[in-house]
Amino acid sequence: MKREDAVILLYSLKRDRSSGHEKPHKPVLLLAIMDLVELGEITSNQIPPSGHLRTLFRSYFEIVKRGNDQCSPELPYYHLSSEPFWTLYPKKPDASLSWGKLQERVQHAVIDEALLALFTNPLDRELLREAIISRYFAKHRDALRSICRENTQSNEQMIAEDPKVPGRDTGFRKIITEVYDYRCAACGLRVYLDQITLVEAAHLIPYSETHDDNPRNGMALCRNHHYAMDRHLISPCPDGKWHVSRRLDRRRDGEAKLLEIDGLDILLPKEKQYYPEESALRWRCERLLS
Repeated sequence: MKREDAVILLYSLKRDRSSGHEKPHKPVLLLAIMDLVELGEITSNQIPPSGHLRTLFRSYFEIVKRGNDQCSPELPYYHLSSEPFWTLYPKKPDASLSWGKLQERVQHAVIDEALLALFTNPLDRELLREAIISRYFAKHRDALRSICRENTQSNEQMIAEDPKVPGRDTGFRKIITEVYDYRCAACGLRVYLDQITLVEAAHLIPYSETHDDNPRNGMALCRNHHYAMDRHLISPCPDGKWHVSRRLDRRRDGEAKLLEIDGLDILLPKEKQYYPEESALRWRCERLLS
């Protein structure tokens, strides 16, 4: 497995969204597993439900939990079996088991050997950690990095401040285009034929500033509207509408096309938990050329 393929897998974890937000349990458990690999406590592709795994899970979970999220590591340990890289042994335990009962009835989980090899390599592990944090927990990045250093007794900086994670762009694009049903949030252009689409994944607040690949910091746009937004000629704003720079002139053909979206509603995803973050829309709106 290439690092790029692993990033796409980690960006596409199946998540419970019944509470109106993506539950953090699966990515938190994977962060805890990476710590155990770094500590040398996991040396094969068999991952037992150990007490130390539960402790590490809690250390991360307390930082990222939201709303009614419960610290229940048995849930992701069981439900990771819906991912292609995780198998329980025995294969069919009761999904309602507590952590103690899970320890009694489940000998271990088997993680894909190629993914484990990436977790074992120090550079690959740090880049995949960064990918998980960027996708799911960007707002808690510094706190999670600090917890990781505490958990692994490491005093070294994890990775460069602006990490280049192979596959990150592809993972982000896949999520955003799917969430927006391959439709431009500005003009409504939609083409999806033989996996070909004409929309791109645009960050609202640039990744270089926030390291945030959460879908709520993204939007699907056709190339023209993506380019125009990044040059602050148009902006999606907190009022749910598109606004256009007053510098544009309706008498010039190309600019007239951009002016057509002024005051139109942002075409949003079907699922509310993927609606753009208000703070990200405000960031864009404040930078619209006046």
